[in-house]
Amino acid sequence: MAGTVTWGRTTSDETHSRKFSDGWAGTGQASGTGDGENLILDGTEYMISEMVELGAGNATITIDKYDTGSGPAPTIEYKNGDSEANCDADSWNVYSGEFTSLGFVRIRVSN
Repeated sequence: MAGTVTWGRTTSDETHSRKFSDGWAGTGQASGTGDGENLILDGTEYMISEMVELGAGNATITIDKYDTGSGPAPTIEYKNGDSEANCDADSWNVYSGEFTSLGFVRIRVSN
């Protein structure tokens, strides 16, 4: 699944449109459907994405690209690797701007 990915949006410009409800897990929850799907995080809850194969190159994570979220800005972290196993073995990195994707990426969103 190389290219760009969006979650919670079915009408978008990204290469792949995915559902939060189909691939994210954690202590929060996915809510809504179609273009109205979002993540609900209370207190110290978190959600972790499915692993995606972005391909190697520059990667950027954008939140609320197509709609405005509510509440405080979440903490965004990512894991990165040149294989699924190496991505899972990576430590969580706090996202602070563009990073170099090694091929596979997983995202964690928390309060």
